[in-house]
Amino acid sequence: MALETVVFQQDPSSTLGLGATWIHGFGLEGEKANYHETLNTTISNIGSDFHPNNNWDTNNSSSQEISCACKGGFFTGGNAAGRRKRQRRISIKDEAEVAHQRMTHIKVERNRRKQMNDYLTVIRSMMPPSYVQRPDQASIIGGAINFVKELEKLTQSLEAHKQVNKVQSDVEVTMTERHANLKILSRRHPKQLLKMVTGLHSLGLYTLHLNVTTVGQMVLYSFSVKVEDECRLTSVDEIAAAVHEIAGRIQEDAISNCMPSSE
Repeated sequence: MALETVVFQQDPSSTLGLGATWIHGFGLEGEKANYHETLNTTISNIGSDFHPNNNWDTNNSSSQEISCACKGGFFTGGNAAGRRKRQRRISIKDEAEVAHQRMTHIKVERNRRKQMNDYLTVIRSMMPPSYVQRPDQASIIGGAINFVKELEKLTQSLEAHKQVNKVQSDVEVTMTERHANLKILSRRHPKQLLKMVTGLHSLGLYTLHLNVTTVGQMVLYSFSVKVEDECRLTSVDEIAAAVHEIAGRIQEDAISNCMPSSE
């Protein structure tokens, strides 16, 4: 049996949406009818089973994920815009707080300087003008330091004179003819007794008897002296005044030796 070559022109309907193309090359004349019947049946079956919209909506999970993602805002930019707004509000709040702190610092510094100037004015008014050469802060403070040092020296001097006057008031003298009894109460100082005896002898008062009593820093000297002929002191008041002077000189010397140097 001789083979017959039959070439069929490709039918446009034979190209399916699924990318499959039905091509028949070699065949018999009697099989043409079967071919068309089979083709029509296949197309009908495919058309009845293939529903693009239904398959996309019900079976395609990727479409559901994309839909959820769109609803979640991944493509709308909502979360990014919210973050930018929060950052902007935080930035504005920080700037306001920094400005408030700066103004508070300026106010505190202004009050401190005003208070310092008021103190300097009061200090300057309490000092003699000779202690302040210039009205600046350093000159006022330096003058105040020098003025305080002078006040300390004056206080020590007044305290020394006070102690001397106290000692002089604690001298008691009694006299019987050419004999006299002396009682001197004063603070204890080095070599005080020796100076006291020497001073009395220079006045013409010869020491016959001596008694010393100490209580803490105080000392009581009891002298029994003889008034020599060459003594010019003839009364109790004269002897008391002379003893006051001797005791005062001894106290001044002792206090001056104990005072710190002015350097």
